[in-house]
Amino acid sequence: MTKIIKIVVALAVLTITFQAGMAALTNYQFEDAVHEALLFAPASSDAEITETVLELASNHGLTIDPGNVAIRQTGPDLHVNITYETDVPLIPGIFIQKWTFNPASTIRLMPGVKRSPR
Repeated sequence: MTKIIKIVVALAVLTITFQAGMAALTNYQFEDAVHEALLFAPASSDAEITETVLELASNHGLTIDPGNVAIRQTGPDLHVNITYETDVPLIPGIFIQKWTFNPASTIRLMPGVKRSPR
């Protein structure tokens, strides 16, 4: 009987680890895609950046409120901070946890690049 309990606990731990890892990987891939999009369109306006972020989120199966995308420029640096919550099924069908992720990306604008904040 104790072997069965040990096997069940081990499977639960493996499942939780796998599901948490998948959620973290999705967040990393989304953050990387946002950074890449900023690199290839540095002169985009705030509205265009927000639209791109929402499209990339949709491509990664994430739902993000446009109000949770903060864009600011400090000198030559462009900062994009995003906040979103997602339900992570740590043990599918049994235990679902809501996690908050805060991906961020910063790029340095080349001299002479003009962008419209609006």
